[in-house]
Amino acid sequence: MTRLTMNEKTKRALEDIVEIADRLNSHHFQEAVEDKGLGFSTEGTPDGKHIFHFEFPDDTVIDATLYNLRLFDQQGEGFSFHRLEQLTDDMSLSDYSRKEFLKIRDIYFFLLSKHPKLVKSGFFEENTHPNNGEILRVVINGGYGHRKDFKKREQYKTWTRDDVREAVLYQVFSHIVYNIINMIDHLRTVALNELDRN
Repeated sequence: MTRLTMNEKTKRALEDIVEIADRLNSHHFQEAVEDKGLGFSTEGTPDGKHIFHFEFPDDTVIDATLYNLRLFDQQGEGFSFHRLEQLTDDMSLSDYSRKEFLKIRDIYFFLLSKHPKLVKSGFFEENTHPNNGEILRVVINGGYGHRKDFKKREQYKTWTRDDVREAVLYQVFSHIVYNIINMIDHLRTVALNELDRN
């Protein structure tokens, strides 16, 4: 039986997955979340009030992570979650790899469609109940990233109008990013196995 040769675009996409996943891991976002957790603590003050302390990765870790993570959500990138189905058109990939790529893509979009369990409707903004995808894009495009999207920028300002909402937003956002990086790590493993086969 003749073995099919991997398409050059497929090879480049697999190499990109491995390279960018390695860069993502070099920023140690996962370790920061695992080390600090995503909880909070309270501290009493002499006047009977409470101060809340929220835990999430610091800005430098988040900035460096998002610079690479956003590539996996851009439709124009050959390795993005949006293009994984096209990648599986290359029949030189093993059945296992093609199934895994599709499974990871489906899990990604399912994650984005879900609402955070602990955030009730109206918490960030009256008459809104954003799902994980909306939270991801508002933080990336309204807070950390491009900032050219005026609507997302305004949403970001509204959702972070006080310290508690801002902290909750970043905890939820960090949890979403943590899960996406786990998916990218799995993509990396599958891509590396395919590159080793060919």
